[in-house]
Amino acid sequence: MTLSKQWTGIMTCVGLCVAISASAAETGVADPALNDMGVLYAEHCSSCHGANGDGQTALNLNPPAKDFSSFKVAAELSRERMVKSVLNGRPGTAMAAWRDRLTAAQIDGLVGYIRTSFMPAVTTETVNEGRRVYARHCSVCHGDTGKGALWARSGLDPAPANFTVPRTVAALNRERMIASVAYGRAQTAMPAWKGRLSDEQIEQTVDYIRYSIMRLPSDALHQAAGHVPAGSLSGQAGHDHDHDAHGPDVLAAPLPHGLVGDVNMGVALYQRNCVVCHGVTGDGNGPRAYFIFPKPRDFRAPEAQAKYSRAHLFEVIAKGTLGSEMPAWNKVLTDAEIGHLAEYVFKAYIEKDGVAESD
Repeated sequence: MTLSKQWTGIMTCVGLCVAISASAAETGVADPALNDMGVLYAEHCSSCHGANGDGQTALNLNPPAKDFSSFKVAAELSRERMVKSVLNGRPGTAMAAWRDRLTAAQIDGLVGYIRTSFMPAVTTETVNEGRRVYARHCSVCHGDTGKGALWARSGLDPAPANFTVPRTVAALNRERMIASVAYGRAQTAMPAWKGRLSDEQIEQTVDYIRYSIMRLPSDALHQAAGHVPAGSLSGQAGHDHDHDAHGPDVLAAPLPHGLVGDVNMGVALYQRNCVVCHGVTGDGNGPRAYFIFPKPRDFRAPEAQAKYSRAHLFEVIAKGTLGSEMPAWNKVLTDAEIGHLAEYVFKAYIEKDGVAESD
């Protein structure tokens, strides 16, 4: 590239920035708490850095604008450095100083939007804990972009969730995702992270996935139907029988319809009807389990112990589970018998200090 072409590219970019800035000054830019940072980025930054933050534009800049989607860039750019660059510009590049055109709050919000929306998760992250946790613990299976690591897609059955496809985005509400991270997913490679990560870290990681990877709007994280605010691991159940994350208060709730379960009667019912699939110890390894897919529920898994209240057990036993071998037992057993069975399973396998196992 000749010097004149380089200068032309730089002046074109600066000219665009000045024109946009003048327009913003005339109309007034809303406070970042009310203004969409994506709109602010599109108006002020996309002409050089590209609509997707990858530096792909029609401008022929030298040096080129930063590619925020690059791992190298993500690792070398701290939040502080980015804020400083936006404030003061970068000498020898087309990056102009914005300190006199945007407020400090707008610059901070804009940098946060860029880091969250375009930059891949890296373990050197010091501000966004959810992003750091994802890079360190989640990306190995779910991949750097949430589509699933290549080895995991081909080597794990079932494969890790692909957070970028519409079907997954529609199916996973925040409550379910928090429960899955906290307690794992039975019969998958997803382990329980509660105890290894704090409740706050789990929620921050889920919010990072939802906002940065699933591309859900930030206000939907806590307001859209099915989403719950912080504290969801401490007892909020969301809807009536969502079944994804019961808290201790819900788990201790009694059987429905005023039923009172009898453990001794439940043992006999379990041995007669359930052992063949769910196993003597409730671990899902009964004699028929080898031939069944999906596998029978392991009641001792952290995921099961976190969500199977008496009421939940009663409902699942009574109505069965669509798409599995679990039949609807209300065609065979009375409500009272189902109550006895639910009480036994709850006391024997769900409670941490359960009754003696069936023999």
